[in-house]
Amino acid sequence: MARTQSIDLRRHFRELLSPKRVWTLARAVGFVQREGKINPFVFVWTLALGFGAGSERNVSSLRRSFQSASGVELVPSSFYDRFSKPLVA
Repeated sequence: MARTQSIDLRRHFRELLSPKRVWTLARAVGFVQREGKINPFVFVWTLALGFGAGSERNVSSLRRSFQSASGVELVPSSFYDRFSKPLVA
C-alpha cells in the first residue's frame, strides 16, 4: 500500500505569501500609498483563494469574500478600483 505524505499547504502558502513580503511588495509597486481600509495581505489571499470556493466567480463575490475575511465594509468602487496596473505588478 502506498503511503502519502501530508503537505501543510497553509504553512507553504504563508512562507510564499507572508504578511511582511506582501506589504513590502505592495508598497514597492504602489498598491499601497497610505494605510487605509484595504489590507494588501488579505486582498492577495482573497484573490489567491477566492475563486476556488463557491459557485460564483466574479468580482462581486471576491469583494464579499474580502469583506468577510477582513471584517471591513467597502463600497464596490473602493474594491473595484484596486484592479489596476500596480495590482498586476
